[in-house]
Amino acid sequence: MSLPIVTTHLVGSLENSAGPYVDPEELPRQHVQHIVVLAATYVDFRSTAADRWDRAGLQRLMEGVRIFKRFPEAKLILSGGSFGANQSDPDAMADLPVALGIPRSSLVLLTTARDTEHEARLVSKIVGERPFALVTSAIHIPRSMAIFRSLGMHPIPCPCDFQSKKQPSIYVRQFIPSAHALQTSTDALHEYMGLVWFRLRRQIKNIGEDLRSSLEQCPLPRLQYFPGGLQIRRAYGMRTAPILLAHCK
Repeated sequence: MSLPIVTTHLVGSLENSAGPYVDPEELPRQHVQHIVVLAATYVDFRSTAADRWDRAGLQRLMEGVRIFKRFPEAKLILSGGSFGANQSDPDAMADLPVALGIPRSSLVLLTTARDTEHEARLVSKIVGERPFALVTSAIHIPRSMAIFRSLGMHPIPCPCDFQSKKQPSIYVRQFIPSAHALQTSTDALHEYMGLVWFRLRRQIKNIGEDLRSSLEQCPLPRLQYFPGGLQIRRAYGMRTAPILLAHCK
């Protein structure tokens, strides 16, 4: 995982599915009104406006600014975690985009997000079912698109921070371990595991909904509580007869 050649293949699959850089002039034709930047994590508020952002967050912000400069009618939504206690989170998040020429009135700041799914829920309250530009690192695009779409939203992928495109096809240093390659491989594995977990949760949820629907249609009692223990009963009259567990109260 610390070999750059391994890293290139790990991230390449994710980045290839992310698509190309977006053309900002295409977004108005798709009725986009919001540019959403998943701004990753931040560091100490005592840093300068630029140094507050981690590497991925800075790349994502700059891509959001690039798109906004060509499409200034849109609102720029920045979503991320917390800064320090001595400066309000919105002010700390706004400092750099404002310094880069983004009007404060064009910014919508979401500073309480815990993870991508939480970000999606916060953004959904603003954009609803309207299409919007979703800016994040290329390796994060597949998982973030899946999460936003699962909530009935219509994101348009705007990938940035490509890693595999920065590497030449073959060169000697690709076979020399490096800390950067190890970190990038770790980020890629995080995304693969996140995708597997997201799909597994969706499958479990669907199975649970199907089972609940089947139980509601069954005319016979399926669940019974008995004091002092655990009762297991079979639900008859169904194509499949799942075992039901009921904890006593």
